[in-house]
Amino acid sequence: MAAAIVGHADAIVTFNLKDFPDAIMRGHNIEVVHPDDFLVAQHEFAPIRMLSVVKENRARLRKPPRSAAELIATYEAQGLPQLGKLLRSAIASL
Repeated sequence: MAAAIVGHADAIVTFNLKDFPDAIMRGHNIEVVHPDDFLVAQHEFAPIRMLSVVKENRARLRKPPRSAAELIATYEAQGLPQLGKLLRSAIASL
């Protein structure tokens, strides 16, 4: 939190929302965002680029390689259900 305040960050992206009280962070004009919400927002902002990044990420996974469905399942298991749903609707492009 201190680094974000000193660095004048606009946002902190974290699964650990409870350790960043909204009232305190708002006082420093810092938004605390769950990674799932952040990634969905990135897709809304630049959908083609977002899908391209996911595709590039999947291509780098070689030990073991992952199918698009396996990668999506991994994201979901890591706490990114909205991202998983979004990617399932675009699975052919991954």
